[in-house]
Amino acid sequence: MKETEVAERYSRALFLAAQESKASLDEVLKGLEDMNRSISTDDSLKSDLGNPLISLADKKSLVRQKLKARNSLLSNFLDLLIGKKREGVLPLILSRFHAQVEESQGLMKASVKSAAALDESAKKEIEKKLSAHFNKKVFIETSVHPELLAGIIVKAGDTVIDGSLSSRLKNLKASFQS
Repeated sequence: MKETEVAERYSRALFLAAQESKASLDEVLKGLEDMNRSISTDDSLKSDLGNPLISLADKKSLVRQKLKARNSLLSNFLDLLIGKKREGVLPLILSRFHAQVEESQGLMKASVKSAAALDESAKKEIEKKLSAHFNKKVFIETSVHPELLAGIIVKAGDTVIDGSLSSRLKNLKASFQS
């Protein structure tokens, strides 16, 4: 099974468990971010988790000591990941869980690539139009890509809206060649 599929399943299970236990999704998200940050920055912990000579019980104990998870739900979740040898998928789980929390709160993140830097009024206008289009509150992250020549490319969820001049020129060229 692909890591993305595994991450999707685990993040969905954590999301449902958090809802069922009436835990604050934002608190669970923050705890998950803290756990991921701690594991990714602690080289000795990473090394111990990857060491096949250390028993699963010792790994779980070590992680509980070092991370001191505030939330029993997260503690149990991390125990499960270690028990199934899936702790390496934690960054992907975090990413998917974050997206699920945003979706449950009616939020959406969109990536906007533009040929030139966008001013604040243009960003607000794009956010407003995307929010109306998706019926969600949309937050955008912008980046400049001069190769687009003009226009923008928006990626939001599974949707891509390509309004760049470079793609229009490519399409025009392709229509002339066929």
